[in-house]
Amino acid sequence: LLVQDLTRPGRAITPVCADSLLTVLGRRGSQHDAQEFAALLLSSLHDELQQRNTKTAAGAGAGDASGTGDDDGWQEVGKAGRAHVVVQRASDFAQSPITRIFGGVLRGIVRRAGGPASASATPFTWLPLEIDADEVTDIASAIVHSLRGDDVDEGTARLRGEIVVLPEVLLLHLKRFAYEPRAGVRKITREVAFPLELIVPGSVVVSGPLSQRTYTLASAVHHHGATADSGHYTADVLGLDGRWRMFDDDMVSTIADPTTRDRHASVYLLAYRRKQPGSEPARPRPAVTGAGGAGTAGAGNA
Repeated sequence: LLVQDLTRPGRAITPVCADSLLTVLGRRGSQHDAQEFAALLLSSLHDELQQRNTKTAAGAGAGDASGTGDDDGWQEVGKAGRAHVVVQRASDFAQSPITRIFGGVLRGIVRRAGGPASASATPFTWLPLEIDADEVTDIASAIVHSLRGDDVDEGTARLRGEIVVLPEVLLLHLKRFAYEPRAGVRKITREVAFPLELIVPGSVVVSGPLSQRTYTLASAVHHHGATADSGHYTADVLGLDGRWRMFDDDMVSTIADPTTRDRHASVYLLAYRRKQPGSEPARPRPAVTGAGGAGTAGAGNA
């Protein structure tokens, strides 16, 4: 998708060495969190592509906030005719090929007794999912749980979230690491089922037809290990030939189904691409022995 966006008619790009980008991560061979690396990579690409683009598109797409909108906000009619005071506009967010593909918009709504609800728009490229709750059993329930709301201002108000704009590619970050004052950082090993075809629950989306909320799995990153500062990463990726391949260091093997239960406790990052109209339902395909290349799997840390 990114290559298609960058190479569309009328747009020219100059290839550059990506080695300099990796220097911001520190010395070679050092260990980093996979989500932090991916977020930094997308952010750096967004900044560079935005600098090269002399025009900043206006619209409901999202990226890093470039402004805070009017300080006084304005009235927006919400569900059941209730008014929200909006303090930031989605059109104020800078755009690039990165945000056109991965960018969405969240709206946080704070409700206080006896007063109007205030709402603010926030761009996102990653949707973080809280999974440390008994009600979370799969990705759909994790999305609902993460956006359902929390008490704020010492319990005098409640904040909940809803999705205003869903991106073309939905990136999900399962928050498997939690900090506890006495124990420090612990890993959450809860099993979270993730489907080949995901329908984002309509209860957390402001509007949009079912077709806009239906996604197919494109890749999954797994963290294997008991702690935040150790372990190993593997990735399952859907190839252009429609087959799934697992990447484990320098070993690549085909797999029939990347969503089996043995992967539910280790899944860490997910990428879902919006399903194209008329496409067939996503389903597992038989693995091909020896396809995709093979090698000796390394045993280094993530």
